[in-house]
Amino acid sequence: MPKLVLYQQKRVDGGVRTGIELDDATIASRFDEGRGPPEPALLWYVDIRCEGRRIPSDPSHAIAWLLKNADAFTTALDDGARKFNTGIDGNAWPLRLPVQGLPSGTHGEIACSSMRRVSGRELTRVLHTLSNSWDELIRSVETARVSNAETCARHQYPPELLESSATRP
Repeated sequence: MPKLVLYQQKRVDGGVRTGIELDDATIASRFDEGRGPPEPALLWYVDIRCEGRRIPSDPSHAIAWLLKNADAFTTALDDGARKFNTGIDGNAWPLRLPVQGLPSGTHGEIACSSMRRVSGRELTRVLHTLSNSWDELIRSVETARVSNAETCARHQYPPELLESSATRP
């Protein structure tokens, strides 16, 4: 049964990694560098996890599936942001939120967590931002995938080289 994950992570150095995995293989990713010396420890992460027989096994179709089902994902992100607006009990990690309204034969959840010093309100802002920029975010990650493929071709690198370096820490 295919598994599809859209993830975003913020590192201590401010770097943000966004990616899409299909059956545990990175099919698209991008990394926006932080400031200061590299520090890979995470401040927070959000995983949007989907599984089911109706998830396409082709990477391009899987990305299109995320866009097609945007309403279900953005509703779940907004609901989570409203739910945690006041704050989050520090013993409840990771938070898990169901994604309703996906095609039959599929199910999804949002899993998110943060370091204890990061407030629930910041995580709420992250969920709202993901919801408000869903299409743009997915297209930017897909564009990064195309750029990585072009870089491989231009420098004659095997595509697996960039794929393995783009996987989540």
